[in-house]
Amino acid sequence: MDLRRRIDSMGDAALGWAGAALLGCGAVLASLQDPAWGALAALLGCLGGLACGVGAGRAFARRALLPAGPAAETPATPAAASRAPAAPASAPAAETGSIDMDALAAALAGTPEPVVALAGLVRDVRLRQGAADGVFGGGTAPLPCALETFLAAELEDADVFSLGDAPVRARVAPRTGCLRLSFAEPPEDPAAPLRLRRVETAFNRALFCDRRLGCSPAGGTDACYRFSASVEASVAAQAPWRRDGDVTGASGEWDVRRAVSEGLEEFQLPYRLDARWRVNAGTGVVGFSLAAQPADAMARHMWVEGLGRVVETTGTMRRRAAAELACREALLLAFHVFDRCDGVGRVWVRVDRGPSCVLSAQMTRASVADLDPTALGDPVEAVRLAGGSVSWSGDGLDPVAPGFSLDDEALCPRWRTEEPEGSDRPLPEQARRALGSPTLAGLSRDAATRRHALAEGIAAGLGGSCESSVSFLMGALDGIDDPEVREAVRGLVDVLLEGTVDECDPMALAVGVTRVDAVRDAMARAAAHIHGGDGAAALSEVQEALARTEAWVPEGARCFSNYVERSLYNRLEGADGAQAPLVPTSRLAAHLLASSLLAATGDGDGAMAHAFAARELDPFDPSAHLALVARYEAMGDIPMAISSCCDLLERAYEPAGAAVAYYRLAFLSWQEGDLELADACYRRSIALNTPCALIASLELSALEAQEGVAPVPEGEQGRVLASRGVPDAPTEAVRSAVREAARAAVEAGVFPVARELATAAALLDSDEVLLGLRESLEQPHGD
Repeated sequence: MDLRRRIDSMGDAALGWAGAALLGCGAVLASLQDPAWGALAALLGCLGGLACGVGAGRAFARRALLPAGPAAETPATPAAASRAPAAPASAPAAETGSIDMDALAAALAGTPEPVVALAGLVRDVRLRQGAADGVFGGGTAPLPCALETFLAAELEDADVFSLGDAPVRARVAPRTGCLRLSFAEPPEDPAAPLRLRRVETAFNRALFCDRRLGCSPAGGTDACYRFSASVEASVAAQAPWRRDGDVTGASGEWDVRRAVSEGLEEFQLPYRLDARWRVNAGTGVVGFSLAAQPADAMARHMWVEGLGRVVETTGTMRRRAAAELACREALLLAFHVFDRCDGVGRVWVRVDRGPSCVLSAQMTRASVADLDPTALGDPVEAVRLAGGSVSWSGDGLDPVAPGFSLDDEALCPRWRTEEPEGSDRPLPEQARRALGSPTLAGLSRDAATRRHALAEGIAAGLGGSCESSVSFLMGALDGIDDPEVREAVRGLVDVLLEGTVDECDPMALAVGVTRVDAVRDAMARAAAHIHGGDGAAALSEVQEALARTEAWVPEGARCFSNYVERSLYNRLEGADGAQAPLVPTSRLAAHLLASSLLAATGDGDGAMAHAFAARELDPFDPSAHLALVARYEAMGDIPMAISSCCDLLERAYEPAGAAVAYYRLAFLSWQEGDLELADACYRRSIALNTPCALIASLELSALEAQEGVAPVPEGEQGRVLASRGVPDAPTEAVRSAVREAARAAVEAGVFPVARELATAAALLDSDEVLLGLRESLEQPHGD
C-alpha cells in the first residue's frame, strides 16, 4: 500500500492530529531559514497538507474552484473600477487551477460553518501543492494558482485553524461584496474575536487582489502582496474631495447622515472600519469615534518596496502599520464628508485604543485644503498638518488629549432626545404633515409611557410638610387628564392626610402613583394562574380588571406598540389621529388574552368581541388582526377570515407581519379552493425571508404534492393578488409614509421616534445605509 492510500485509510481524528504535527514541524524547520533544512521543511509541509486535507472542508474548497482559464478582472463596484485601470489578464497554464473570490464569498455566506470551510480550503491548497510537486507520486488535481496560494498563506497567518468549529456567521456586504464574519454566540476565548477579524481581513485582501489582478498575475504571489500594500497605502484616496464647492451636496440632518452612512457602507477597506458618529447639521459639524486596529490585527507578511520582496513583519512594523492606518482612516472620513456634504464645515475624528485616545483631529475644509488624498506621504504628519493631535513614539501611538466626546452638546443637543410622552414642543411645519401631528406629544405611544414622564414632575413638588405636598397634588389634578392617575393621586392625598406616610422618598411616591395600572397587575396574576393550569381563574382576573377600568377608558382611546404604529395611525387613519386619547398597552394585551381564553372555552362570540376591542385599540397591531382571523376561522366564516388577513396586509409595516398574513391567507385560500391564490401567497410569504418562511415552504410543498397545482411565476404573483383584491404588502402607501416620517423625524430632531422609523424604513427597503443612519441618532440616556 503506497503512502497516499495509507493516509486515506486513517480516521479523520488521526488525520487531523498527524497533519497538525507535520505542518508544525515543517513550520519550525522553515523558520530556521537555513537552505539545508528547506527541502525537508517542504516535504513535511506537503505531508501535513495532505493529511489535513481529507474531509468536508476539502470538498467545500473544491466547489469554489473553477476550471482553468482566464481570470475575470471586472471590479465588483463602479467605485472599484474607477480607481485604477485593470491589469492585463494572464492566462494560467492548463494544469493551474483558478478561484473566484466573489463566488467563494457567496458560498461561505450560505454555509453554516464558514471558518471550517476556509480551513478546509487551506488544507486543499497545501494538498494540491504537495501532489503537484510529486511528493506522493504525482496527482491529477490542478496546481493552485497564485491567488489560492496567497489566500492560503494569509489565512494561515491569521491562525484560521485556532478557531476550530466555533459557531460563526458569514455574510456579504451588499455594497462592497466584502466578507463579514461574526460569532453566532459570544466566544469563551477573549482572543477569538481578534483572530476572527484577522481571518476576515485575510479573505478580503485576497478578494481585492482577485478583482484587480485575477488568479494568476505576473509576478505570482509577490504581486498579490505588493498590491495589498498599495491598497492599504491608498485608503484615503477613496474619497478625493472637491474644493471648488460648485456642486451642491448634502446639508440637512437627513441628507448629511445618509451621505456619511453611504460612505461607511461603500468604502472598500481590507480592515473593517468600526466607527460611531454623530451629526449636528445646524452647526455644520460631524464627529467620529473610531476603534484603533490592534497591531496584532495587521498583516504578518508584507511587501517592502525598498527591499523588493515580501518580509515577515516585526512587532514594530505592525504597530507602525496600525498607526498609519488610523491616520489614513481619519483623513478618509474628513475627505468624504467634505466631498459629499456642503453643509458641513468641520469634521472631528478621534481614534481610541481601549480607554485611551491616540488620535484627535478637529479638521476644517481649510485645514485639509493642501492635502492630496492620492499622495499623502507620511500619514502621521498629514494628520498633524490637518490640525490633528497624534504622537508617534517610534514604537506605537501614545495617548493624547481627546479634544471632544460624541456626547458633547455641540454634537448632541439634549433637546433632540426628548421623548414625546413628556413634551408639548411644537413640530416644525414641514414635519407636521409627515408625522401627522402639530406637536411632539401627538406621537406618544401609550398612557403608561406618558405616566412615566409625569412621575418626575410630580416628584419635584412633593416633600417638605404634609400640607405643602397635599396642596401641590390638589393643584396638579387640574393638569392630569388620565383618569386612573387622577384616582391614584386622590388616593395619595388621602394617605397623606391620614398621616400614614412619613418622610417617604418623593420620587418613590410619584412613581407609585404614575405607574398604577390595574390591568397590568391583573395580567401578572393571570399569567401565574395559566402557569398553574387554571385557565378559568386567569380569565376571571382579566375580565374583572377590564370591567373595573372600563369607565376610565375615553371614547376613541388608542395605544401603540411603537412610534412607527403611532406615526402611521396619525397619517393614514384620519386627520384627528394625533388627538386620540391613550390607554396603556396592557389593555390591548388583556383583550387578546381574554379572546384566546374564551375561545378555548367555546365562547366564540365573547372571543370575537375581545378580538375586535384589541384591533380597535391598535389598528396596526398584527396580533390583533390575527386574533380576528383565528376567531372567524373557528366560526367557519372563511371569507371574513380572508378579509381580516387583507386588512392586516393593508397596514403591515414590517416584513414579519406581512409574511404571517400571507401565510394565513394562503391556507385559507386553499380551504376555499382557490389554489392559484394559495400558491402565490405561500410564495410571497417565503420571499419576505422571515422565520415564517420555513413553515410556508413545507405547506407549499404539500399543496403542490396533493393538489398538483402549477407554481405561480414570480412575475405573475402581483397579478394574481390584484385580481382577488389582495394588497401587495407592505403597500406603497405604507412604505412612503414610513420613509417620509423617518426623514421628517430626523430633520425635526425627534430622535426617539426617528430611530424606530429609520429601522422600519431600513427593513422595508432592505437598506443597510438606513441602519447605519439609525445608529448615528443619539438615545435619551446615552449610548
